[in-house]
Amino acid sequence: MDWIKGFVGISLIEYPGKVTSVVFTGGCPFRCPFCHNGSLVLGQTGLSGYSEEVILSRLKLRSGFCDGIVISGGEPLMHSGLEKFIRQVKEMGLLVKLETNGYFPEPLSRLLESRLLDFVSMDLKTSINKYNQAAGVYVDWWRIEHSIALLNNNPVDHEFRTTLVPGLVTRSDIPEMAMVLGRDSKWVLQSFRPKETLDPAYSLLAPYNEKQTAELLSLARSVKPNVKARFDFNPEGRHFNQKAVSINA
Repeated sequence: MDWIKGFVGISLIEYPGKVTSVVFTGGCPFRCPFCHNGSLVLGQTGLSGYSEEVILSRLKLRSGFCDGIVISGGEPLMHSGLEKFIRQVKEMGLLVKLETNGYFPEPLSRLLESRLLDFVSMDLKTSINKYNQAAGVYVDWWRIEHSIALLNNNPVDHEFRTTLVPGLVTRSDIPEMAMVLGRDSKWVLQSFRPKETLDPAYSLLAPYNEKQTAELLSLARSVKPNVKARFDFNPEGRHFNQKAVSINA
């Protein structure tokens, strides 16, 4: 079965400062109610896929003007063919950014030890006590904690990112999450978008407004200095695409 379910030829916003192609994998162990990629999470067998050979040939055609590739999902690390695929991408001289929920520390560790990754973006959904609710399934917290430690103890460029979903990420959760990540790790807070969510009820949930978001960001920075923000607005209220702009601390 083809595990690659989507491909974007050129992106300027997925990898900081780089021009990349983007690969989307099917399947995920989580059922986050606010997820926007329900077709990938739930419909792995129903989506037409791409063979690795097709993707590699497309990457080869773009190697002259693409810096690398971003592998997203779903959850890429659940696929046994990922490491072989990444090795072939690296042989082309391309950078590799991996986006993961952190639930598969063993394959993550192998990729890090083999120096096959150039950038890793890992989700931190919420505080420990709310993680099952945010993930939509029972979560073995040790797996998340292990992946955080792997990244914090490896020189690979990485970030942890949290979507500010009302009810799932509140003022009481921020200090606990900061403690889990450690003082020096890079943490990105981003806007929740109530559109095409896995649980339809979340599509009716109003995101935090500018004032509420600014308060959460200020709280995060008071307990952890290295916090960035990708919001749909800035403190003055001007709207923009959260994936295209990063407000640095």
